[in-house]
Amino acid sequence: MHDAALGSRRITLLVWWGLWVACVILLSIMFPLHGEGRINVPHGQYIYFAITLAVLIGFGVSLWQGNTELPPVNYLIFLLILFVSLLPSAVGGMNPLYSLRLITILLITTLPFILMGNLASSHAAAGFLGAFLFVSFVSALGALVLQWYGPVRLGAVELSNHLHGGWRWAFLFNQSTDLAATMALGVSTVLYLLVVTSRLTVRCLLLFLVLPLLLFVYWKTDSRGGVVWVLWALFVFGIAGLVSLYRRLGSPKWYWDAVLLVTLVAVGIGYLVVSDAIYHFLRLGGADITAGRQHVWWLYWDEFLAHPFIGFGFGGNAEFMADKPGISPFNVYFGLLGETGLIGAVPLFVFWLVGLSKALWVALLEWGIDRRRAGLALWVLAVLGGLALQQNGEWSILRIAPVNYLFFFTMSIAWSLDKYQIGNDKA
Repeated sequence: MHDAALGSRRITLLVWWGLWVACVILLSIMFPLHGEGRINVPHGQYIYFAITLAVLIGFGVSLWQGNTELPPVNYLIFLLILFVSLLPSAVGGMNPLYSLRLITILLITTLPFILMGNLASSHAAAGFLGAFLFVSFVSALGALVLQWYGPVRLGAVELSNHLHGGWRWAFLFNQSTDLAATMALGVSTVLYLLVVTSRLTVRCLLLFLVLPLLLFVYWKTDSRGGVVWVLWALFVFGIAGLVSLYRRLGSPKWYWDAVLLVTLVAVGIGYLVVSDAIYHFLRLGGADITAGRQHVWWLYWDEFLAHPFIGFGFGGNAEFMADKPGISPFNVYFGLLGETGLIGAVPLFVFWLVGLSKALWVALLEWGIDRRRAGLALWVLAVLGGLALQQNGEWSILRIAPVNYLFFFTMSIAWSLDKYQIGNDKA
């Protein structure tokens, strides 16, 4: 019986790794094809839809046989409310048929990630999150190798470190922001693994090889949106580490004064050494630090004010922006308010906040009691909080994109954290 359960767990992990790798390759990767410019994998979206449908059928069989549990009922109810809340704006919007099709596709392709997140909450969390680190590390290493030794030509296909804007590293992704988000996710996962693993060799590899590589490649993307995610992840795990050290030292009275002093000194020295580089990185000298996004945000805000309840229609972005500068709102908050109004946007924002609060609650309660459970809660905080910051300048959630599936996978973990105990999980 134990061997059968172990075999099932390994198969589930293998399917999950394949699902995430396929998600990134088929939805994000682009490569130059001789005579045709940079293109996505031919029919990549449809291949991906077929993969998610096959995984969903496999889950259905597993559920029928009683080998898989559903996520908590309250979570499933909230998910149903979330997707149903998009219907009024879809039906009353600019392109109802397209909008309803988009909702259907999102629901079907997101379900495997929702179910996988539930499994990651109950067991093998490190094994599940390892898929994120694998993709991030391969992307970082690939960008580095192709920048130094590329491009690599395979027949009509050319693999190169694409330079978005002529100088910002993007690797094989469409934009540098996609590579930056991949690096930020990798950094968050490295910090999680540093918490849950006790193997010195693994910790040294993560701390002195993998983490510096991810941070260096991130820096070369020159993405401001992702930097807030990286800084947030470092802050979350840094605070947890400081609290842990405080307890180990016996809670000395002088501890937090010393931490404040060291922080001020480090910030001061850092400002003197790298202030010019940071100023350039954040592009603070420009007339519009939002790089043209602000104008589009106000267009969506005006549309929200004109149609506060259902917006101009979920999925109607292309029609709305047809005669306007830009291709998207570049902001999930303005975008959803403009597209779906309060009826569609508020459920997602509440859903997001509840997931963050659940993760924070578990992290506070379990720190010092169950390291793996607390570490997973910290990872959820790092990712959900990081996305909340990064999506101020991006537009990926509730769209067919890896970030959307990452969001729902992470939300599934957050809502399931208080249902399962993962103390026996092995890193």
